Amino acid sequence: MNNNNNNNNNNNNSEFSLHDYIHTLGKRFFIILESIILIVFFVMLFSYYQTPVYESKGRVMIEKDDFTMTDDSRRVYRYNESLLNYIEILKSSVVTKQLETQIKEFFTKVLSMSNFNEFKNLYLAYLPQNYNFILSIYNEQNKLNNFFKSEFYRIRTKVTNEDIEQIQNYEIIVNTVAGTEILDISIKYHNPVLCEYISNQLFEIFSDNIQEGKNEEFVKKIQFIDNQMIVTLGKIKDFEDKIEKMKVPGVIYNITSDVEKIETEIRDLRLKKEQLLIEKVKFSISNDEISSKLDKNEYPQEYLKTVIDEYKSMFFAELKKHLVNLEIEHVNYMELYGDNHPKVVTIRNQIKVLSENITRELQNRGIQRKEDNPFYVELVSTLVENSVKLSIIEADINATEKMLYLKEKDYKLFPPKIQEYNLIKRELNIAEKTYDMLLENLNSIKIKESSVKTKVKIIDRAISSKKPLKPNFRFNFIIALAAGLLTGITLAFLVEHLDRTVKSPEEAVNEFGIPLFARIPKFKKSDISDEGEKGLSPMMISYYETKNVASEQFKMLMINTKFSFNGINEKNTAIMINSSEPGEGKTLICGNLAATYAMAGYKTIIVDADFHRPAQHKLFGIDNFHGLTDIMLGEKKEQLIKATSIENLFILPSGAIPPSPAMFFESELFDTLIKDLKKEYDIVLIDSAPASNISDSLLIVPKVDNLLFIISLRQTTKPIINKTLKDFRNIFNKPIGMVCNNVGFKNISGQYYRY
Repeated sequence: MNNNNNNNNNNNNSEFSLHDYIHTLGKRFFIILESIILIVFFVMLFSYYQTPVYESKGRVMIEKDDFTMTDDSRRVYRYNESLLNYIEILKSSVVTKQLETQIKEFFTKVLSMSNFNEFKNLYLAYLPQNYNFILSIYNEQNKLNNFFKSEFYRIRTKVTNEDIEQIQNYEIIVNTVAGTEILDISIKYHNPVLCEYISNQLFEIFSDNIQEGKNEEFVKKIQFIDNQMIVTLGKIKDFEDKIEKMKVPGVIYNITSDVEKIETEIRDLRLKKEQLLIEKVKFSISNDEISSKLDKNEYPQEYLKTVIDEYKSMFFAELKKHLVNLEIEHVNYMELYGDNHPKVVTIRNQIKVLSENITRELQNRGIQRKEDNPFYVELVSTLVENSVKLSIIEADINATEKMLYLKEKDYKLFPPKIQEYNLIKRELNIAEKTYDMLLENLNSIKIKESSVKTKVKIIDRAISSKKPLKPNFRFNFIIALAAGLLTGITLAFLVEHLDRTVKSPEEAVNEFGIPLFARIPKFKKSDISDEGEKGLSPMMISYYETKNVASEQFKMLMINTKFSFNGINEKNTAIMINSSEPGEGKTLICGNLAATYAMAGYKTIIVDADFHRPAQHKLFGIDNFHGLTDIMLGEKKEQLIKATSIENLFILPSGAIPPSPAMFFESELFDTLIKDLKKEYDIVLIDSAPASNISDSLLIVPKVDNLLFIISLRQTTKPIINKTLKDFRNIFNKPIGMVCNNVGFKNISGQYYRY
């Protein structure tokens, strides 16, 4: 039952109250304070030496000239993907290298200049769009000159060669503005001037690259058509020369209806073949451009390889073979029945369905992967569609070539001279039509090229922030303060958890099972208003301040010892006052308890038996030349006992420190001394040495009636106290009382003392 009660008490005591938390924080206040100071100091020191980072922000709008926004979700999807492409272009290595090169050239030249007029011309050369923007703001020449002058000196004073050499360390962040064609562009760099110029130069380069990229597409198309036109024009001239040479005066070249029909068919077939070859080249170029885009955007090539492998597989080879056969049948039936015959229409529909099936099957085998980039999937889908169209074109070319072969075979049955003449004439007609078609396409492309506008429009010019983005001293200070506070509180509770000392009187009672007689609060000299008697220590608070909380606790201690200890009611009792370790306050408690007894009318004597650190004589302002050790030499106790300035209170000081105190405490002489003092005095209080490492107290305790054990809270660990009490209990079976010293005022019952 007792064990269960003790366990319940321990469980109740282990529960932390709000007061316990506050008390812990108060006690470990300096740990928290030191944590805050250290963390704040090092964070602010790091912030001070951290390289500042400035930020410049600007906005550009991408003007769409290929299509406009509609309700069609497909168009909106393609539009968003194109914005992502522009973002990748902004971050590409090509743009980055151009930017770094131009910035280095620009600032190197500026730092070598001595006149701001040269700077103005240089500014126009490197930043033409920004120059025009400045002109629109400063429309007066004086204001414009002042701007360039201040800008020139700003660069020379705030930009160094080292800053220029580290230009590659800038950071770019690009975000889209939802529902718009606008890009937010942010540049971060440690120099505010360079940060601003990097942004503006980036806008210029980005705009130029977009325009050049668009023009490059038209240039390639125009070059291709020009080359085809030169070749075709050469063929026309050759055919005309051959016809002139073949003409013989007086010979008439008659063309029969059969010959004309076959020639027309051959001409149409060859023209169709030429057109098919042009279409084939067109789709081949388109596939090359798509593959180039895939390579430039660094998409994974596994998917493309999968699509190509599938397209080359046996399954698709059979489908393509079937497609070729259908195309041949289509050409044959067209020759026999015409373009609108039901069989021709049926075969044409079969070709369409088969083409769609090939495309769909190929896409299903390669595209249905969620992790693929949508724009990448669209590019590969186009590649697949082009590949299928190329297969159809090749099948059509094969069918046309086969039909052409048959027609040419029939044509050879006519006279050779007429055949050759008509053949050259036919080739000339084909070349002329081809040339007209190429010329028409060329004019169309040039019209489109002239209508293309600049793709990038700068909305907000970049201006660098005056204050650095990093370090943010205010933010860092607040974070460091919070981190220091959190770390300090954590350390405080960790130290408290690892602290094995007794923290409260209740914990002492539950841990050691000894009756608690008093809770002595911590007091100091400043608590004494009037020292009174000369020579008496100001720490004798029970004498000087009788209404003090500590004095009341000493009275409580007197009452508890009176009614709990043996022999006090009949007086003539000896009480040994002890603790586990030095510094727990046993000497001070002994002196104040003795004064309390004396003021209550008890004739009291203090025996200072602590030969290691005697201190009772200091409390009462007497000398320590003679005392307890002189009794060992045969002196009479009456000659050694001294009266104090407090009535009824006497003291036997320790005297000189003997070489072997243990021999004296074991002797009958000491035993007789205690018995004699008990006869002459009502209360005998013995101040003995701490018992944890010194055996003197263990020799004294069998000779006394009661033991008063002092525990200073949050000082001595529980294992040491348990060991000391165990040693006492092994040889002492009389009452033991406990006094807790250095108790907080809130742990002392009652509020009277704060009234």
